[in-house]
Amino acid sequence: GVDLFHMAFGLFARARFGWDTEHLALYMMSVSCMTPLVMMCIYPRLLRWKGEIFVMRFASVSMLCSLSLTALVGLGNVGWLNFCVVPLIPLGSMLNPVLTSFATRELPVEELGRLSGALSAVETCARLVAPMLSAYIIPRTMHSSVPSAVYFLGVAIVIPGVALTWFVHPKAAAEAESKLSETSESITSDDDEGLAKIKDIKLREDSPRSLEENIIGRFA
Repeated sequence: GVDLFHMAFGLFARARFGWDTEHLALYMMSVSCMTPLVMMCIYPRLLRWKGEIFVMRFASVSMLCSLSLTALVGLGNVGWLNFCVVPLIPLGSMLNPVLTSFATRELPVEELGRLSGALSAVETCARLVAPMLSAYIIPRTMHSSVPSAVYFLGVAIVIPGVALTWFVHPKAAAEAESKLSETSESITSDDDEGLAKIKDIKLREDSPRSLEENIIGRFA
């Protein structure tokens, strides 16, 4: 979905909005200028305050929103609205570093080579397929009722990945949750035992004692 966005935008903007090289250069420059600001200012603070899981979900949702808004803007004829989507694109780019750091920490050392190879293979395939899909879809849908169909396709591709981020739990967090649950269970069991003892003592105190016990209790 993201590769479709980058590969298709120049062709799509020229065909849909009549953008020339100057418009495209201004758009790309806006994205390029905001990306390092996000990586230097927003990404470290979010990572420190909220953690990797939050940043991963936030970035994936930002990516989905950027694709969805671009698809909606493409349904109309007002090209400058694409500049309103620009802030979301760098926020979505935070997903790559957080996924890389997350995966390298969760996997054993001997699996890191396979991970790097798998990521490279996926990126290469995406960059090969995205231009072909863009060149095939855009001319056939540009004059239809859905001229931005290529971006709706990108949204459909990204949605399952965004949903999966809510099912990701790091090992450290899982271990912490299990320890917390064990601790709470032990505390609950201890509390139950203590409450049982208190009830037993209270029942003994409330029960009628014999005369002999009362006399012994008074002189004790």
